[in-house]
Amino acid sequence: MCKLEQHNPGGSLKDRIALHMIEKAEREGRLKPGDVIVDISSGNTGIGEAMVAAAKGYKCIIAMPEAPVMYERYLTCRMLGAEVHLLNRVYSNEAMLKYVEELGQQEGFCYINQFYSDYNPEAHIVRLGPEIWSQTHGQIDYFVHGIGTGGCVQGVGTFLKAKKPAAKVPRQPSSLEPKALHLVTFRCLLTARWCNPVTVHAHRSSQSNRLNPGST
Repeated sequence: MCKLEQHNPGGSLKDRIALHMIEKAEREGRLKPGDVIVDISSGNTGIGEAMVAAAKGYKCIIAMPEAPVMYERYLTCRMLGAEVHLLNRVYSNEAMLKYVEELGQQEGFCYINQFYSDYNPEAHIVRLGPEIWSQTHGQIDYFVHGIGTGGCVQGVGTFLKAKKPAAKVPRQPSSLEPKALHLVTFRCLLTARWCNPVTVHAHRSSQSNRLNPGST
């Protein structure tokens, strides 16, 4: 079975985690009426967050690495009402994350933090995993998915393995995501022992941690 997540309202799988993480922030009191939603994304999660923010009446700031291949994603976020901060890709992933963390610490801002949030894989444990199980009538032997943050393969894999321990969850790195490992991916590699081992190379930059993002 091939599941076509591009038919979600925002055009990708990431709509699921955007809604789940934002609604969790609301329930926990971290996101209140009038607050600004902040996150960093290579595009699809940002689009999902911008869409959910617009539907719920929040302002939204999405930080993205500046790259020509992401131009359409910048425009989509802006069309959904988000402010986009473009970060120079010569800086390390750690520096980009630090910029967004500092922005999110300001009064009236809520940093969703998709790369570190436990609600990222949880969205797939409570929604996508059960959907796949139901739609295949439990007759699933392999789940194949590229890795971005690692949240989907971890969440769906956790659910499927609980239902059917013999199910396999092979993985492959995504070439479309930033080149440094993120914590959720690390969690997946370290804790999801049901996965086949993969070789992952973390890339670091020696550039300064100071960022001068452009915004558009």
